[in-house]
Amino acid sequence: MAISASEMLLRVATSRLTVPKMRFAAVLHGVVGLIILLACHMLVTTRIAGKIQYARTQTAELARELESLNNQLEALEGDTAKLQIRAADVNKRIQEWSAQRKQRAHKHGHASSQHIVVGAENVHEVELQGFQRNRVVMDGPYCTPMTAPKKPLPKFVFVAGVEGSGHHALLSVWEKLKEDSVPLELIVYDQVFHQLGVENHASYHYSRISLEEREAAMRPVFEHAAQRGATVIDAQNSYPMGQFAGSLAHPDLLQLAKLDGKLFDLRVIVLYRNPTDAVLSAVRRFRSEDGPSKYKNSQFQARMVAESLVAINNALPHLSCGKWTMLQYEDFVHNPRLLAGPFARLLGLPKSAFDSSLANVHAPPKRTLTHAVQEEQRLLDEFFSRQAVLWPLLASAAKQSTTAP
Repeated sequence: MAISASEMLLRVATSRLTVPKMRFAAVLHGVVGLIILLACHMLVTTRIAGKIQYARTQTAELARELESLNNQLEALEGDTAKLQIRAADVNKRIQEWSAQRKQRAHKHGHASSQHIVVGAENVHEVELQGFQRNRVVMDGPYCTPMTAPKKPLPKFVFVAGVEGSGHHALLSVWEKLKEDSVPLELIVYDQVFHQLGVENHASYHYSRISLEEREAAMRPVFEHAAQRGATVIDAQNSYPMGQFAGSLAHPDLLQLAKLDGKLFDLRVIVLYRNPTDAVLSAVRRFRSEDGPSKYKNSQFQARMVAESLVAINNALPHLSCGKWTMLQYEDFVHNPRLLAGPFARLLGLPKSAFDSSLANVHAPPKRTLTHAVQEEQRLLDEFFSRQAVLWPLLASAAKQSTTAP
């Protein structure tokens, strides 16, 4: 088919116009894609820059907080150093005051019985150095690992101590707690409770050997306490119990340990007083116008105290860890608030619960001793310094400086 010249010219002109349009579209498409890519890059870059700035801000804040903590730590270290210096200074003053007091007492012919440390030269100090008074005993070999009871049981606080070691002073604390609405049941003096063979004369009282009889005698008390949600405190059953009682008339601490976790949740406070002072206190309490009772003269009482301290000392490692403490009488009456921590821990009460009860505790009045009593005191000191090797735990703790949690 023949094509005219005019048609040929038209086709050539049309093809020349189409090619540039296609090239322009391709270039435009490439430019738009590049712009979009640049925009995305700028957006990502902006976000990363923001995160970097936020991280720098947080780092600066953490650095400021760390600097503040370091400053506080330095201040605390400084305060600690000052307190250590003050403590050393106070301790030095106490030693100087004690030395001056002894010199004055010697000069004027008076003997002071306060804080006479019963020596125990043969006590193995290295073995006993971990045991401290006025602290709840937490670790062996001074206690037995505690086994949790299968069910909740009423707490039973037993106060173990020789006669004259401070039961009456401690009783005032329990009575005040009871007045402050703390649920307590106090056992002040109960021979039947401890199965002491009351059918005999007091000089032949003893703790029955049957654990079943002991449990049966005690069970009604703890069933009643469980109903009330009360703590039972055996406050005044001392070693021994009663005016004419012999050294066998005291509670059996090992039997109580066997019933711990079965009948009650046992807690023990061991009252320890300078044995010489404990003897003189017991003799003085039962003294009549005619003189000391024949059952409470100082030598008879000294033997009973020694036998009782041996019995208490030997039972202590068999008590559960975290459930007993040795309370030094002299520390208790001169600075009772130091003992709020151990009391609170043993009874499961806040320390603040003891604020008012411990405020009523006061040291006994100072006494001017006659020459005869001073000589009696000297003989007792010599006796107990020899015998103290028989109760090494108690004697070792009594030789330490006062500590409190």
